[in-house]
Order: sequence, then C-alpha cells, then structure tokens
Amino acid sequence: MEGYIVSIHGIGSEMQGVGRLPDGRVVFVRGAIPGEKVRIALEKEAARYAVGQLIDIVEPSQERAQPFCPYFGRCGGCSCQHMDYPSTLRYKTQIVKDALSRIGGAADVPVKQAIGMDAPFAYRNKVEYSLDRECHLGFARQGSHSVIRIDSCPLSEKCIDKAARSIDPILPSLGADLSYVVFRSNSMGKCMITLCGRNAG
Repeated sequence: MEGYIVSIHGIGSEMQGVGRLPDGRVVFVRGAIPGEKVRIALEKEAARYAVGQLIDIVEPSQERAQPFCPYFGRCGGCSCQHMDYPSTLRYKTQIVKDALSRIGGAADVPVKQAIGMDAPFAYRNKVEYSLDRECHLGFARQGSHSVIRIDSCPLSEKCIDKAARSIDPILPSLGADLSYVVFRSNSMGKCMITLCGRNAG
C-alpha cells in the first residue's frame, strides 16, 4: 500500500475524515478529524475517490480526545470516540446539512444543532451482540465480519451490560446453531433477552 500525507478538510457521512490525494481524488480516512494532517495508506481506490487507512497523525486536531472504550478502533460499533463530544455533535449536524444540500438539493433548509446529553454513556436500550467462534458475546471488528469478544460496552444501559455478562458464560452450552443475541431494556431497568438461531426469520 502506497503512503501519503493528507490534510483533512471535511467530514464524511460515517464520521470519516475527508481529504484529497495529490491527484485530486477525494480520500476518506476513518479516525481522522478535520484540521489534521495525517499519514495514510490506501486501502481502496476508485476512479473518483479512495479509502485510506490511518497510519500516523502528523498534526493532531485540538478536537482529538482519548477514547473511553478500550475496544475503540478494533470494534466497529462506534465511529467518533476519538473526538471530543461537542465536536461530535457539531459534525453530526454538518452531516445532515451536507446530505440535504448534496443529495436533496435543499441547501437553504435550516438545520438545528444536534442536542447532546449531559453524560453520553450507558444510553443504548437495544444492543445486538454477535457471537465469536467460541459462542461468546462480541461485536464485528472494524471493516470485517469477524467478531471481537467484548467484556463490557460503556454505551449499553447498565441492566443490559449486567445481563450480557450474566448470560455470556452459558452461551457455548447452547450449541453452534445460535447466531446472535438481542438485549432490550425498558424505563424500569428490566431487560429482555432474545436468542436468535441461524435459521431465524
């Protein structure tokens, strides 16, 4: 893979950094932030764009933050823990504006700023876990269908995280026909667990 140093000037629809290669093509770089200069290697090339893998941060952004989850960068469940939270909200708002303008042709539509949370943790009330080769709970690796085992997810509601930890040890005994597990929680802190087989419709 050939390497380039690229200046990131925009944000993509999946929170990737957007820059340009020396030949003028747009390049999307997961993990890069607007305002940064990064070293990348090309993973995918097309006539009008490319996808780059982040190798090194040459000039970091002041918006860069330390990810709070130890699985970030390997697990594909989150895309913006490397940014501070206010920047995340601003970029999500910009993504909506860009979609309305470029795809919808509605550049003049007013878009309100994304509303944040006081504490952006433990808020997901539905979580779908995949299973690794040993039938333990996990999420798909970034850019892959393989599964990385997860001991705890800081974005899951606490009752879901607790239920997942309780059921995980018994899942291998249920057999290889088990495909994935869905957890749902309600406002009373109760959790429903759905075990899904490979032939489930």
